[in-house]
Amino acid sequence: GLYRRIAQVRGLTWTKEAEAAWRDEIVALYGDGAAEELFCIPRASGGAWLPRALIEARSSREIPVLRWNLPPAFVDQPQTVTQALARDWCEANLTPLLNALDPHLVSAVGQDFGRTGDLSVIWPLVTGADLVRRTPFVVELRNVPYAEQSLILFWICDRLPRFLNAALDAGGNGSAQAEAARRKYSHSRVAEVKFSVEWYRAHMPAFKAAFEGGSVVIPADLDIRADLQSIVMEGGVAKVPAGARNVGQDGGQRHGDAAIAAALAWFASRQDRVPIEFQAVGRSRIGTGLGDFLRGY
Repeated sequence: GLYRRIAQVRGLTWTKEAEAAWRDEIVALYGDGAAEELFCIPRASGGAWLPRALIEARSSREIPVLRWNLPPAFVDQPQTVTQALARDWCEANLTPLLNALDPHLVSAVGQDFGRTGDLSVIWPLVTGADLVRRTPFVVELRNVPYAEQSLILFWICDRLPRFLNAALDAGGNGSAQAEAARRKYSHSRVAEVKFSVEWYRAHMPAFKAAFEGGSVVIPADLDIRADLQSIVMEGGVAKVPAGARNVGQDGGQRHGDAAIAAALAWFASRQDRVPIEFQAVGRSRIGTGLGDFLRGY
């Protein structure tokens, strides 16, 4: 009776064929997760890799999730306009949160990249004196063009306290942004991650241990919880299956995007780096051009 009610509310004429098409579309959207999510059939693996109770135990209602969903036509505006709108969004939504952070703590960032269909999720972590990684906020971007995504990522990294490391999804479309971040912040601070069985096997156990040991604090958010619960054991490693899809609170498609961003942020926060304290020196002490650089060789 659900589709009959939907048709009535939308002023549509109910037909058996229309109901079947509506059902098939939803089942296809959920992919491999349809049996469990729609029909309450447990997975053969025996449950989610991260149990709901464990996720909620590490969740805080005080942490905001900032979502910027744009219409497809946004990219057709002049870039001077889109860049200005992105800066305005950052100034209004991100700057107050960044300014409120303790400047003495160290921070890291993870990003799972998406351009259309899937989300881009940027996940900062700030490490306290007690070694607990706390999430100050999470940014979710849908249909945001490449240039504006870079602007937002750099806005965050430039203003985080004692920003040390980033781990960025460098597969597919994410490779360009990961490379741009590497060039801006150096290869020693930016890990360009191309996911593989070896990467999951090496780093996902430590991510789960953070939840079990209370070493991470995340937002209390339905979509983020669902993304984290989409991680399953597959082929002996914990990962988000290729066919795992669900629908977020905004009606858009999700593919465990926040879970991957969180895992990347955790990975970045565990890399050993020493913050560089910058101090300007006189012009007479340093070269100013390409010739000076090449003469060093």
